[in-house]
Amino acid sequence: MNLFESQINELDIGLLEEVESQTSADDKRSLLALHLGCRRVYRQFHWLEIGSHLGGSLQALVRDPACVRIDSIDPRPELLGDERLSPQRYPENSTQRMLELLGRLPEADLDKLHTYEAGTPELHGSDFPPAHVCFIDGEHTDDACAQDARFCREAIRGKGLILFHDIGIIYRAVAAFAQQLSSEGVDYDVAYLPDSLFAIELGNGTLLEDPAVVGRRLEAGQGVLWLLRSNDRYRALLQARRARTLRRLGLLPRDF
Repeated sequence: MNLFESQINELDIGLLEEVESQTSADDKRSLLALHLGCRRVYRQFHWLEIGSHLGGSLQALVRDPACVRIDSIDPRPELLGDERLSPQRYPENSTQRMLELLGRLPEADLDKLHTYEAGTPELHGSDFPPAHVCFIDGEHTDDACAQDARFCREAIRGKGLILFHDIGIIYRAVAAFAQQLSSEGVDYDVAYLPDSLFAIELGNGTLLEDPAVVGRRLEAGQGVLWLLRSNDRYRALLQARRARTLRRLGLLPRDF
């Protein structure tokens, strides 16, 4: 067994630490658990990601021959809308910079990495090869997340896993997506993976039942969405108060 095989089997977050990312140590372990699960369930798999920035979450994937294709969708803005009121800044957000950083990793295969400098409203999921996992980590607004989820549903062709980062921010869109699936009678399962990942697996999937993923799952996935949605009125009140304060300070336009 080579070093990479040993690291992925142990969920060694060192595989995801060469390139900077906005994921916690527990997020990294959960991502590696899904990666390992894909190797065992599918043998060879296709990963699609929305919002790659520097490529931090792609580090192990570009090195693993079992991952045969990666699609990275990112329109590369320097400012992204966010439900936390203020837009989030992503300096030097370029595809070229991501490729340079990933290219420095040992045995990185960038030929399987396909990049798209566009948002999902400009693309069609059905135009992409079927993905086994879609990771949504783009603009953290409810509207953008809802659009990304619809795109990913097309991209997995009715069977696969859609993974959302920062569930504590975009939970309303995720809850609405799950409710839509239920209303249509779609078979799906959910899981909350620490710290801030929420997975929805459509079809008769087995990835969430892989031992590596089961070891990361926290109970009551649907309950997490209910709990977060119960926070809506407090979030709305806080946002209104912040907006009023920023207007008084002249830091926010009066018509915002």
